[in-house]
Formats: sequence, structure tokens, C-alpha cells
Amino acid sequence: DQLLIDKDGNVGIGTASPSANGSKTTLHINNDTNGAAIRLSQASNSSLIRYDNTNGLQVGTIASKNLSFETADTERITVLANGLVGINDTSPASFRLCVGGGIKATATSQFDGTVTFNNQLLATDIRGVGDSDTRIAFADDAISVFAGGVQMINFSESTQDSVIINGGNVDVDFKVMPNGGGFEAFKVQASDGFVGVHKGAPTS
Repeated sequence: DQLLIDKDGNVGIGTASPSANGSKTTLHINNDTNGAAIRLSQASNSSLIRYDNTNGLQVGTIASKNLSFETADTERITVLANGLVGINDTSPASFRLCVGGGIKATATSQFDGTVTFNNQLLATDIRGVGDSDTRIAFADDAISVFAGGVQMINFSESTQDSVIINGGNVDVDFKVMPNGGGFEAFKVQASDGFVGVHKGAPTS
């Protein structure tokens, strides 16, 4: 028999023993050689749900049409014919994945291209979590390190390359500590510009 309806209402095509999914009434389509498919079409445009042992389960369109997934009668995932994907975005553009909402990653994530937030390159500013004024800032041929909103170090490449400590001109001392610590091997005191070598706070 090519089509069979058993006593429980399960339908088998290509099988005389349709295998129900638990207690659910089931449509079971089988071909031992080539697998099985359901084709949905309007005129010359078609979509398929198909399975074979080589490719597994495939859901897609044959014509140049979009593929959508819905919940509560609302489109949630959209795959355009050109391969762009939208999640809560029915018109994804420019990027392979467009998300209309927040994204949460619970494991390490890797981005091998340029990353932007609100049209600003992530590479121009890296901030500590929960501390927005502690950051590493990248400018044209320059890198600055800020702590607590104060510029501690600036590296710049120009006609005269430079490394500047206390570029913000505030009270930031420069210290070199020896191996093991315990004392200041070298210190430039920002408050007065005095320099000390192995003597702690330098004085006049």
C-alpha cells in the first residue's frame, strides 16, 4: 500500500506501519532508498521539508523566496533568499545576522572582524566592566590608558615619538619598584617634579 491510515488515525505514505510520535497523531512518510519530502507550492514556487540519511533534515525554499519561523502568529526568524538572517528583524540588511533586541553570550565569544556598537568601533575604546572611566583609548597613532578618568600613560607616534606619563597634568607620580618591592627604586613626584632614586619621596 502507498497510503495507509491506521485505526489510531496515523497516516503512512510509503510504509504500511506508520510510527506514531508518542500519543500524537502522526504523518509518517518513508522511502528506504531516497528518503522523504513534503513539497508545498504555489504555481512554480516551492518549499520543501525533506530528510535523507546523507544530509539529515532540511527545511527550505527552492525558489528565490524567504524562509520564516513564527511563534504566536508572529515572525521571529527570517532567512532572506540571499542568506541574511534576522531574529526579531524581518528585514535584515548589510550583515549576515541582524538581531532586533539584546544578545547574551554565556561563554567566550570570538569576533574576527571589525565590531561596532552604536556606529562606534569597539577598537577605539576598551572599558572595564562596571567602571566606565577606566579604559584603554585608541586614537590616530596614539594609545592612552585611563584609570578613574585620569590619563596615566599616553603612547604616540608622530614627528617626535613619545611615551608620556601623567599626560593629563594631574597629581600622578611615576614609580619604579624593585623585585620584591618594599621601597621605591625610582620616583618622579608629580606635585613638584622632584626625582628620587632609592630614597622614597624626594625633597628639595
